[in-house]
Amino acid sequence: MPLTEEQAAQILALIQAEEPSETEDPGEVAPPPAGENATIRSIRAEAKRAEARAKQAESELAELREFRETTVAKMKADTLASAGLSPKQAEVYLKANEDISPEAVAAFKAEVLGIGEPTTDGEPFRPTGFAGESPDKQLSVKEFEAEYRKDPDAARKLALEGKVAFRTE
Repeated sequence: MPLTEEQAAQILALIQAEEPSETEDPGEVAPPPAGENATIRSIRAEAKRAEARAKQAESELAELREFRETTVAKMKADTLASAGLSPKQAEVYLKANEDISPEAVAAFKAEVLGIGEPTTDGEPFRPTGFAGESPDKQLSVKEFEAEYRKDPDAARKLALEGKVAFRTE
């Protein structure tokens, strides 16, 4: 699209206004280009200040995000350490779980590490006696008499608890 004479004159005036003349003093401030008034200058200055504030805010936000990440990671590590996990175990736990509740850590320790008792909804573990004996085993009269000879008080306690089969049917 060809330029009109008026547009060409405006461009020439802008170019001449930007070039310093030989008669101008170098310390003298050049007049604003044609078409630029105080309002436009203030808008440009405010835009530069806003851009500087935006850069400052972005850098502060990046610092805060980094601080938050390190603080949260340290809090998680401290919590897991207080729950009895070593740093390596805590690292493995955090890769597998985000939940740091006491129940979740206890389940992890029981299932993965074999530490503690696993949480089950069924009947609790009841140890058996020797060689597979039931803890509810009843003593025969002969066994009761032998126990009574060793420790009469313990034998009376077994009899009161109903752990002696005095009657055989």
